[in-house]
Amino acid sequence: MSNRTITDGAADRDIVARVIAGDIEAFGGLVEKYQDRVFSAVRNYLSNPDDALDVTQEAFVKAFTKLQSFDDNSAFYTWLYRIAINTAIDFLRRKKTRPADSLDDDKYALSGFEPPSKDPKTDPEKVAQNREQAEMLKMAISTLSDKLK
Repeated sequence: MSNRTITDGAADRDIVARVIAGDIEAFGGLVEKYQDRVFSAVRNYLSNPDDALDVTQEAFVKAFTKLQSFDDNSAFYTWLYRIAINTAIDFLRRKKTRPADSLDDDKYALSGFEPPSKDPKTDPEKVAQNREQAEMLKMAISTLSDKLK
């Protein structure tokens, strides 16, 4: 084990002790130090980078709330890594078991939400285009001589 690893571990344990003692701001140092490593580890499990970012954030929140249970005989990153990977696995389980909602469900009708209509007569963009074309056609016809009208 290198001196740097020992020093890093001691520094991490000092920060954890400060956070537990009430210096909540000190946790930001751990986040800053490990956020890229945690994100990379989580990203190996999740294909969507936005999901990986959310899970990384959730892992840090869990670590913060469970900081009292950290065993300072262990390396902080090892503990944090385990939390992050478990959070990623939980995310995948939730995603797998969560049914996709259909916009045709009655619960959306009750909330006043209506999915966009496929009918071109009610599509606002098509209605606007049709009006514009009708106006242009009227203007073009008005420029014709009476004989051509």
